[in-house]
Amino acid sequence: MTQDSSVIAFQELSNGDAVVVIDPCPFYAAGGGQEADKGLLVATDSQGARHEYAVTDAQKLQNGSATVLYVPAVGEKSDMFSRGVPVTASVDPARRLGNAVHHTATHLLNSALRQVLGPSVLQAGSLVEPRSLRFDFTSKPLTKEQLDEIETIVNRAALSNAPVDVSEMSLDTAKSKGALAMFSEKYDQNSVRVVEVPGHSMELCGGTHLHSVRGVFPFQIISEGSIGAGTRRIEAVAGLAGSQWLQTQVGYAKHAAELLGCSTNMNTMATKVQQGLAKQKTAQMDAEYWLKVAAVHMQATSLTVDVGGQPLIVHALPNNAGESQMEGRGDPRVVKARAEHLRDAEPLSVHLVVQGKMAVLCVGAQCEG
Repeated sequence: MTQDSSVIAFQELSNGDAVVVIDPCPFYAAGGGQEADKGLLVATDSQGARHEYAVTDAQKLQNGSATVLYVPAVGEKSDMFSRGVPVTASVDPARRLGNAVHHTATHLLNSALRQVLGPSVLQAGSLVEPRSLRFDFTSKPLTKEQLDEIETIVNRAALSNAPVDVSEMSLDTAKSKGALAMFSEKYDQNSVRVVEVPGHSMELCGGTHLHSVRGVFPFQIISEGSIGAGTRRIEAVAGLAGSQWLQTQVGYAKHAAELLGCSTNMNTMATKVQQGLAKQKTAQMDAEYWLKVAAVHMQATSLTVDVGGQPLIVHALPNNAGESQMEGRGDPRVVKARAEHLRDAEPLSVHLVVQGKMAVLCVGAQCEG
């Protein structure tokens, strides 16, 4: 999107960056949860040379009268932005489209949530980015079945190819038509912007949107969780970002299938994983069994000492090869296994099993260490 414009105001900042106001201005300023457009300003000097300057942010003045563009590293070229100088403004089309896809998807998601969870669901915030969306709402935790249903509703709406209609009307008229509004927002009583997907959603909104909901497909919920008492957050991707996310997941599945030595069929992969876990559990049980056998039969240096009239039998197990008695850390599994064996074999005796810096004391049925 390109627009011939003129500089209305310019202010160089102390760090060499600048803020610029142009008219007309095609850049969408950050607002309503949607990130700002980015792009370029192109100016021509007195010699006819073109100079390009990146626009990295766009913000509305508090009174909404103008959009202020942030232009980094203007430096010595500040004279290029004198009042009245013509410039060509160019909005990054991929970023604009990504924001539009995820803003329209946000409206469909809001509608789907209310269909599945009921009209008591209230929006508590949102973030619309070129690559994803985030939506906060009041609710109890959602089940997997509810999330699947919400995702399906949004995708079916997208595949309906319904138009996205934008109109302006009074606030009372919009409310009478059933348009949703954010309680935290202040609206002009005489004129509000209404974004409607016929048969699916209708909201008061000033953001950028698709002309048709078809661009939202595929819609994928990435995560859902709590961000506070009674407030949940859904993160999702749509359109090209949704397709790329699915491609990434397919790549993960293919790699996992290669490691498992099977096809990418989910049932086959699940069976392979279950078989692997069963083998691992069996191997772990075998290892623990033989560890106990080794601990029981490991030759130890034993001696009995008198502790307050009570005999204490101390069993010093040998350390691992290359470790001295003082330096060795000991194996807690070996020490515990030997101590439990002694406890079961001689429950009336008091035993202290030591290996390196590990020690377990057994008194009656209790072993601690």
